[in-house]
Amino acid sequence: MDRRLRDGLPALTWNPFRDEGDAFQLVLVTIAVGGLVVVGSWISTWVGIGVVLALVCAGCALLWHRRRARAFFVRPARRVVLVGEPSQELLAALGTRAEVRIAIDVASVEDALRAFPADEILVVDPAMVAALRERFVVRVRAASAEDYLPETAST
Repeated sequence: MDRRLRDGLPALTWNPFRDEGDAFQLVLVTIAVGGLVVVGSWISTWVGIGVVLALVCAGCALLWHRRRARAFFVRPARRVVLVGEPSQELLAALGTRAEVRIAIDVASVEDALRAFPADEILVVDPAMVAALRERFVVRVRAASAEDYLPETAST
């Protein structure tokens, strides 16, 4: 797995054939651009050149706008699986600095980790910490008072 995907870094290349929707969109855009260039060239050679330049500028502006919009999207630094039934205060505090998934019991933690690669397992009931540490390689710890205070907790 490419580490850039997990860390939230942009991919080095864009694959237009990732799925059928993107491939179909690429085909439609290619046909539309080709049609506009043909119609412009049919009117006049200079109109065709102008259409090509306008489409290139529009494409560059669209790519620049997409990259800039994606740069402002900031993912939380941590991913946490929360085991147990947490209070609303704990969820609100953790939600400000981490992406949180909730697993009700020990058996559902494995399913949660399969779909959500977490950095840490946070356990509401301290009695379950030892059982989870034996079973998983991910850091496991009990929820503490610092998890409730987002302004004093370390990330």
